[in-house]
Amino acid sequence: YLAVRSTLPASANCPAILGRTRVIVKATDCTVPADLALLKTVNKNFVRIGEPVTFTVSLINEGKTNVTGVTVEDALPAGFQYVSHVSAIGTTYSAATGIWTVGNMSATTDTLKLQITAKVMLEGVQTNNAEIKTMDGLDKDSTPGNGIKGEDDIASVCVSVAIEVCDDKAFEIGLTAPSGFSAYTWYRNGVVISGAMTNTFNATQDGDYTFVVAGGTVGTCQGSNCCPVRILKVSCPCPAPVCVPFTIKKVRRK
Repeated sequence: YLAVRSTLPASANCPAILGRTRVIVKATDCTVPADLALLKTVNKNFVRIGEPVTFTVSLINEGKTNVTGVTVEDALPAGFQYVSHVSAIGTTYSAATGIWTVGNMSATTDTLKLQITAKVMLEGVQTNNAEIKTMDGLDKDSTPGNGIKGEDDIASVCVSVAIEVCDDKAFEIGLTAPSGFSAYTWYRNGVVISGAMTNTFNATQDGDYTFVVAGGTVGTCQGSNCCPVRILKVSCPCPAPVCVPFTIKKVRRK
């Protein structure tokens, strides 16, 4: 309460205390919330087996605040073989654990980058994910380490290795989209495949195969599949000649 007191001697016309007024004081948190985000790119989307690609992970300080205890996980999946990396000054990356230890990101630092070079070792679409795993305090619009795609602390890119098939043989290759969506549409070379409306499709022709889930558009990333599955017909070499030993026997006819 706020009380006003007169400095003059108390009298009927000037009481010692003129009155009391209730004052409500509200505590306000003036701290600007942290807001970190990830962006991920790859230098090429279509490669051959054994060809190296370079992933670039950008950690962006959108809140322009000082953030401590920051780590990012970028573990290469089975389809990639680690070659080398370059991390921002003052940060470290472990290929064994996939953890990029950033530590402190100051309010004056806009972006820190990590580059990982790896060889692609499997056919089909291979996806590489990165996520902010830890940070001190709360983030404005995401929760580190919760694995929820769609939040800005998770970023994914993919590369596609063509699945090669012999041009003189029939084939059937099973393609699978992430499950859990209400509707699917498959495309071959950008054209809708009639009747292909589930999360699986058996491809019997060459070409680039993509899919769209409910609410998506052609060419957008849905689930973890950002790249078309490319099926490529190639000329297969003839089988190697097989040596079969035999004996020639000369017989005289009578």
